[in-house]
Amino acid sequence: MSVSELFLSFSSLFWYKLIFMTELTVSEAIFTHRLRLKRRYPLRLSLCLVALYAIAFFFPIAVYDTLYSTFIFLSLYICSLVALKLIFDEPWKTLLFCSIAAYTIQHMSYEIFNLIVMMTGLTGGAGLGVYGSGSGLGNLFIGAAETNAIYDIFIVIIYAAVYFIVYWAAFVSLGSMIDKRVELIKNNKYLMLLCGLLLFVDILLGLAATYHGEKDHSVIFLAIIGTYNIICCLLILAFQFGLARMERQDREYDMIRKLWRRDKEHYEIAKESIGVINVKCHDLKHYIGRLRDGETDDGTLVEIERAVDGYDALVHTGNDTLDVVLTEKMAFCRAHGVQLTCMARGEDLSFMGVGDIYSLFGNALDNAIEYVRTLNEEDKRIVRLSVHTKGRLLTVHVENYYEGPELMMKNGLPVTTKEDKSVHGYGMLSMKMLAEKYGGELFVSVEGDMFDLDIIFPLPGGDDVRNK
Repeated sequence: MSVSELFLSFSSLFWYKLIFMTELTVSEAIFTHRLRLKRRYPLRLSLCLVALYAIAFFFPIAVYDTLYSTFIFLSLYICSLVALKLIFDEPWKTLLFCSIAAYTIQHMSYEIFNLIVMMTGLTGGAGLGVYGSGSGLGNLFIGAAETNAIYDIFIVIIYAAVYFIVYWAAFVSLGSMIDKRVELIKNNKYLMLLCGLLLFVDILLGLAATYHGEKDHSVIFLAIIGTYNIICCLLILAFQFGLARMERQDREYDMIRKLWRRDKEHYEIAKESIGVINVKCHDLKHYIGRLRDGETDDGTLVEIERAVDGYDALVHTGNDTLDVVLTEKMAFCRAHGVQLTCMARGEDLSFMGVGDIYSLFGNALDNAIEYVRTLNEEDKRIVRLSVHTKGRLLTVHVENYYEGPELMMKNGLPVTTKEDKSVHGYGMLSMKMLAEKYGGELFVSVEGDMFDLDIIFPLPGGDDVRNK
């Protein structure tokens, strides 16, 4: 390589450091726009951007080879990671996750751009050099006399189109998966570091192949390497976000199992308490009956008896567990101005476990009761429950008035409207899992001003699966 060619490569690579920093920061914005911000965010962002571009501008180019080029861009990446920590109020592992994804998207965009211009002959069959050091992007800055302005502008148009499409696809498909209210990586942080290592190796091998491939302009060789790099980037993203999705599912299942254990304990306590209350109510009724023969005012006795009835178990569905749930919920509804009606053949639920019945109906009624309590009109504070069997299908139906906005659905379930999604929203998922446990399905819909929850179970062919 002659002195003039070396100067040209250094000059274009020198200016491309600023382009790279722009590409990386835009890509990082895709994955961090929903994270928690620190105080004085505008000031922090401005100072960090100035510092990053200053570092990119003054970072020396000592030599043009694979290792030093890798060192340059890896150093700029680390500086951007530190800047993210100064801007966002998130743990290092979350910012590392986002920055690795951002760097992967940036590198994949470059590889796609490089592959297109090389295979179309726009660079005479040669690659773009190390991160575009030999492309029209660098030439636009240094104004090389032998370059064609129309040619350079055409390459820039292709560059902008490729990066826009890839970044937009990443924003739509991956950026929305990152939520400040949900921890991304908790247990598998070492596997996430493996993603970063794979990305580093991919970039290092790509730069080495590009640098040495430029000497003989082997288009097929460079095309194969570029395609390989693109596939590696896709696999890294799939592995990284697949890992995050699995962790989120594991946390959901752990939470649901804890809820089920809590419901089972709650059921035992409620069953014992209601049994004691029923005995006391029965004794009080007999005592009140004997008092009628005395001098006590009948109106006072009627009032006392009516109050006692409020704690008496009036629900007898044929299933002891369902009776406990309904008795508990009806007592709560009476105390809070909600009307709960029920038509159920409890004996048809014998195929379900005690804890499952309590969790399923408890969650279904809790959700409905909690919502109708927020309604202003008292005559709409109504919850209706029905359990009926037709043929070999058992249907559980819960309905209540609904006056909220249009439901946002995700995987067939309504998205919780509560702020802390890491705590709320598990009740509906728990019901869906319980339905699937017994081969059933859960359906949610809004018809007019009514919210409908339907769970359909196939009845077993004869074996009692109560304890499954």
